[in-house]
Amino acid sequence: MQPTPEPLENLIDQFARFPGVGRKGATRMAYEVMSMPNEQAMQLAKAIESAKTGLHRCRLCQDYTAAEVCPICASAKRDRSTICVVESPRDIKAIERTHEYKGL
Repeated sequence: MQPTPEPLENLIDQFARFPGVGRKGATRMAYEVMSMPNEQAMQLAKAIESAKTGLHRCRLCQDYTAAEVCPICASAKRDRSTICVVESPRDIKAIERTHEYKGL
């Protein structure tokens, strides 16, 4: 069995850091990236870089936003007398998809 080239091994290791992604899944993702056209792989890399450099946490609720305050906290239409405490920003998206909760 041939050893995995170091750059590919590093890519696998990086994908394996994601929660719930084992070595097998990380290997599949790494090979998928390697099979992408260069332009598509670079778009993926740029999307990661853009998210890491262009987003930060809302100063009020800690959701990810490009502005100082996220659109939810900035909205005058939200009920400021009610707040919903969630574990992570991902949970905010799930609640917002219901279009039922009107608080912060």
